[in-house]
Amino acid sequence: MSNKKMISDLVSEVLTRMEGENHSRLTIADYRRIYDKFAAFCCDIPTRYFSNESGQMFLETVKLQHPGYDRHRLLLYERAILRLKCIEENVVWKPNQHKKAELCSSCFGMVLEAYSNYLQQNACSEKYSHSQLLAVSKFLQRVENHGIIQLKILTAKHIYDIFVDWEYSIRTRRDICAFLKYAYIYKIISTNLAATVPAKKRHYAIPSVYTPEEIEKILATVDRNTATGKRNYAIMLLAARLGIRRSDIAALTFDSLKSNEIVFVQTKTKRRQSLTFLPEIKAAIDDYINNSRPKSS
Repeated sequence: MSNKKMISDLVSEVLTRMEGENHSRLTIADYRRIYDKFAAFCCDIPTRYFSNESGQMFLETVKLQHPGYDRHRLLLYERAILRLKCIEENVVWKPNQHKKAELCSSCFGMVLEAYSNYLQQNACSEKYSHSQLLAVSKFLQRVENHGIIQLKILTAKHIYDIFVDWEYSIRTRRDICAFLKYAYIYKIISTNLAATVPAKKRHYAIPSVYTPEEIEKILATVDRNTATGKRNYAIMLLAARLGIRRSDIAALTFDSLKSNEIVFVQTKTKRRQSLTFLPEIKAAIDDYINNSRPKSS
């Protein structure tokens, strides 16, 4: 384990470097939220150390739990994990250079140019500014396609009609709301229409429920001839047979294991629990402790 680095240390170093690279506060905040989720995910595995496997497992879990995430959001997650890998392997971070998407054309070119200057004056990074301008250019093109050539006449009804058949992301909505606030402040439009932009419905993962037969099949796939397999099998039995939460499993100690019961305080409810120490679970834990658990110094 000595050649691996703790996730908390890697995250701290990545965020420090990003600040030194003059990334926007918004971008750094996005990365920090992703790393908080990754740290929680690793606690549930459980592990405190970074590995390529844990990074890939996290990305796959994100895709399954958040089917509504757009390509940009998923790319951000991938880059966040890749940055950790670069620090862990002591290699220089070199983001893939993608060709910038061209802005959509419309009769509102001068408005878009003025907004670009506004973003530059407010010290927005080039990448952030281009992302904003791309979303706004798409919006303005749709405005023109709806027969509007003067933003002064834009109404809440127009906003609804523009968005009703548009497959837009949460980020795109945020960028357009920011533009509409700017347009109102600088009297490009007569009413603040930011609040009239329809909210993007979030997609939430459907909870997974396994049948008893499926649970037995999952347990049967564990390779109990390896140290990791013996450990994972014991963990899975605690969850499958007793319904112990993953956070509580991670917090179990030898003191929790009595002769005929497992005693612990739930992390979520702070309530004391006493559950029957089933022979099947006891055998699995004994097998791991006696035959595969690393010796303590």
